[in-house]
Amino acid sequence: MQVIEKQLIVLEAIAELKNENGFSVADLVEKTGFNSSAVHRICSVLVKRGYLFHKHKRSKYLISQKFLLFSGINKYALGIKELALPFLERLCKETSETVDLLIFDGTSLFSMATILPKQFLQAVPDIASVQPFPLHGTAIGKMLLASLSDEKYNKVVADMALTANTENTIQDREKLRAEIEVIRRENIAYDIEEFFTGIMSVAAPIKNDSSEIIGAISIVGPSIRIDRSKLKQFAPVARSYALQISRSLGYKGK
Repeated sequence: MQVIEKQLIVLEAIAELKNENGFSVADLVEKTGFNSSAVHRICSVLVKRGYLFHKHKRSKYLISQKFLLFSGINKYALGIKELALPFLERLCKETSETVDLLIFDGTSLFSMATILPKQFLQAVPDIASVQPFPLHGTAIGKMLLASLSDEKYNKVVADMALTANTENTIQDREKLRAEIEVIRRENIAYDIEEFFTGIMSVAAPIKNDSSEIIGAISIVGPSIRIDRSKLKQFAPVARSYALQISRSLGYKGK
């Protein structure tokens, strides 16, 4: 069998096995019929290239958001960037801060576009390099959590390590749940230097024609320009632009 064909068979097996609990070499061996050493070599390359990762040493493989480049995140992924770009550019110009567009896929998120301001000091999000992504410590991550059903949310958070990246990071599950409920009511999420000291952000949801949250836009900037008051001023602006993008996707709500 050709090497490339074998690699593709493993990739197809990974796509079928994709789940939040991960998968092992043994799972892929059972699925493909290949020997474990061949599967392990292919998985090692995928880890090196950033498509798979481990939460802990010797733990199961998990699919990184880089895999979403080939997974067809959802029916909006192909066109949403083109639809959203004019709004993102206007939002960046209006706020003079970095604007990011992200799409959600289960508990993963994928950056579709980043617009940088004409500022000497810029916040440049690099979602792909942070694995696993701290959903509890970022505005965009908390918006993703708010998009989940209660059942899914409880399962995801129960398995999460609420790691403290800064002294402001939420580490208490009850406190996190309370903030998620506020986000669901107000359609806005904040990061007050919770992931990275000196960086603040605000995120608003993008909804589809079925009123499902499929992603979000975020405004990100350094705390030397953005304090809590400024972040609050950005909130209705972010909501407004997110709503305009949502309506371009067929959303009829407010």
